[in-house]
Amino acid sequence: MVGPTAALSNYTADTRIMSRCARGFDWNYIASGEEFTTAAGVTFNTALSTAGASGGAIKNNQTISAALVDTTAIYGMVTFTSAGRVTGLAAGLTGEILLSTYTTQGTYAALEAEIGMASGASLGAKTAVIYANAYGTGVATIDAGACFIYFGTGLTAASGRFIDTDKGALANKYGGLRVFIPGVGTKYIPLVDA
Repeated sequence: MVGPTAALSNYTADTRIMSRCARGFDWNYIASGEEFTTAAGVTFNTALSTAGASGGAIKNNQTISAALVDTTAIYGMVTFTSAGRVTGLAAGLTGEILLSTYTTQGTYAALEAEIGMASGASLGAKTAVIYANAYGTGVATIDAGACFIYFGTGLTAASGRFIDTDKGALANKYGGLRVFIPGVGTKYIPLVDA
């Protein structure tokens, strides 16, 4: 038996494939309709220990060479059935980093959103760094009560804190972050000086 020699999508359900694990190499299955009852369906552990190197645990490159309706490079979806719920946090995509006493240089962010384009490329009908939307038969409930950002209990509103209550005077305005609201147009979130 040999390891996979083609894309995983070319293999039928229950095909054995070889993968590297802690003890060397092991055979696993592409199972049809397999359900997981453990904390994680699939886990990738990557340790980077070469100074000056760069890399990531998972990288997905997607090249678009035809006119599509829509696409996404990484798609995460959580579906709740009639008995499904959480008492903590549920997220379609979570970014988390854990800092140490050694992280004194660089920039650290739980989520990076970036757009790249060459000179002369087009922004399309509308381009945004973050796209937020809602859908479903209960969309009016979301529209009436959901928040754009939920600040957790680790981020407080006070003088000099993450939500700095000393910065509220619009008389000290610096500028605004441009946002687009369909049917309304371009508006701005104000930024104020100290």
